[in-house]
Amino acid sequence: MKRAFCIVFSLLLVIGCLHVASTAIAEEVQRERGFFMPTSITIVLANERVLAQEGIPEWMAEAAKIVMANYGLYDKYLETEGHIPPGDIILRAQDTGAIGWASGPTLGFNISWIAPGRGGHRDWGMVAHELVHLIQGYPGGQQGAGLPFWAMEGLTDAMRHTFFEPEVPMRSVNPANASYTNAYQITAGFFMYIMDEYDTEFLRTLNRMGRTRTYSVDIFEESTGKGLDELWAEYTEKILVPHHRDNRRMVPATLFPNLMQHVQEFKEHFATLEEEPRPGQEQPRGQGQGGQRQRQ
Repeated sequence: MKRAFCIVFSLLLVIGCLHVASTAIAEEVQRERGFFMPTSITIVLANERVLAQEGIPEWMAEAAKIVMANYGLYDKYLETEGHIPPGDIILRAQDTGAIGWASGPTLGFNISWIAPGRGGHRDWGMVAHELVHLIQGYPGGQQGAGLPFWAMEGLTDAMRHTFFEPEVPMRSVNPANASYTNAYQITAGFFMYIMDEYDTEFLRTLNRMGRTRTYSVDIFEESTGKGLDELWAEYTEKILVPHHRDNRRMVPATLFPNLMQHVQEFKEHFATLEEEPRPGQEQPRGQGQGGQRQRQ
């Protein structure tokens, strides 16, 4: 009788442990964080010359819509523990400086490029690119203290051309003088190839290294089993050379099917999530509900 009691007690103990473990697993699944959204977007027109430029207020209003539509998606994809991107965002139009830039909570645009009739007035991909920088929030900012400059800009343009404009052709590249250190679209194509052929988590791993200042060139061998220079040579032979020979421009959606499937699956998962309350915020704001105001 005593032995039977011990057996029953043991079974109950095991069942209890399994229940606790399954409950802990269920709670862990439920604890997946959602996504953050802006709390406000302020449009700033730097001076009277900017204000007088035809079409700028309308362009900036459209840029604000792009920020609202993509902020949560980028935040979630580039999620790392404890990182919260800026909530109160400033969009600044000015008549000096770079075509586009990001610094802290501010995205800046030069009217010499975005002005209607000057070629850049429909360059919404530039807005998406700078928004990725705002979400990244690396130590040292765009000076690349968290990542080499070429890797940071390659990651940013890879996000642009996979999530925002996958049907838009990328620039033509001459393999004879191209390098992975060229940054922007050239490096972006290289990173997308790595994701398509080897490791769909490559950009997220690279981003995590940027935020934690743990970047090492070893990421390439760890993700693919091949060194950086070997990978670039392989990418050049398989992608750059035939495209250059045939005078074709790369289009991510058709060139990298495994990568695009990964992006589609992530977007479908993202659609099941809810906005995350920011620290100190009792209730999350509804998606797309961030305030917008204009200041001159």
